[in-house]
Amino acid sequence: MKNSFVLAGLIFAGIGSASTLTFLGTNIGSTVSIAGVYNGDVFAGKLDFNDTTLGNIKTFCSDLQHIIHAGQSWQVAILDSANQSQNIADAGRIVAAEFANANTADKAAGLQMAVWEAVYDDGAIFNPNQGTFRVTNASAAAISYASTFYGMRNQNGHSIYLLPSSNSEGQGQLTPVPEPATLAALGILGLIAGRRKRN
Repeated sequence: MKNSFVLAGLIFAGIGSASTLTFLGTNIGSTVSIAGVYNGDVFAGKLDFNDTTLGNIKTFCSDLQHIIHAGQSWQVAILDSANQSQNIADAGRIVAAEFANANTADKAAGLQMAVWEAVYDDGAIFNPNQGTFRVTNASAAAISYASTFYGMRNQNGHSIYLLPSSNSEGQGQLTPVPEPATLAALGILGLIAGRRKRN
């Protein structure tokens, strides 16, 4: 576990602080109806992006206040979710713990709703009927997964938080820390090896 934290720290130190994110389109998930911070139908699930630093990635949205469209690009800061507000840190832990498990439309929609609940309400339990983020129409299975995944906000772990620059109309995103093979392609493993030799 200690090595995971060291690895994550080196990732965030080594990747850099700025990048360009381009929205490619939706991935797995479903349309849900929500109210509160945004009123209407939205896609809840994994999104496909290209990032000039991280390459092609899948993410979950952390921002219901900005609408994006395929082909749109914006500048982002690449941050460690654990070093952000409690709400973003909790959402990052949910994504870190359950990203790989969100492999069906209902699971991906559930994970997205759990993320939005953490970002906008961050209460003791997932409550789709109260608060700033409310769900007015989603499958019973997606709601059930959202409740289960929301419990992961108390676990260890963190994600990469892609925060739009202050003058951007882009949307904040969360994605898991890359696998070691991806890190090698980014040259991050060289940093790890160098630190081990110095120690």
